[in-house]
Amino acid sequence: MCDVIIVGAGPAGSTVAKVLSEKGLHVLLVERHKLPRYKSCSGVLIQKTMDLMRHYYGQDVPLSATCTPGGKSGHDLHGR
Repeated sequence: MCDVIIVGAGPAGSTVAKVLSEKGLHVLLVERHKLPRYKSCSGVLIQKTMDLMRHYYGQDVPLSATCTPGGKSGHDLHGR
């Protein structure tokens, strides 16, 4: 029996699961994809997320969980 079921093991879901389990709750974390995985649209983590991961997990996000290229300086818009 679980106290909490969290769907999505991204930065938010995994952090909530960690915090709640440390408080003694039985947590089920569900993710449909094998991790780490490439996510082209949202795989780049913003600085605030990187800071929170370092705070909660005591280390930086592993390079295997980041996209290539590692950074994006802007967007390319194409149209007529």
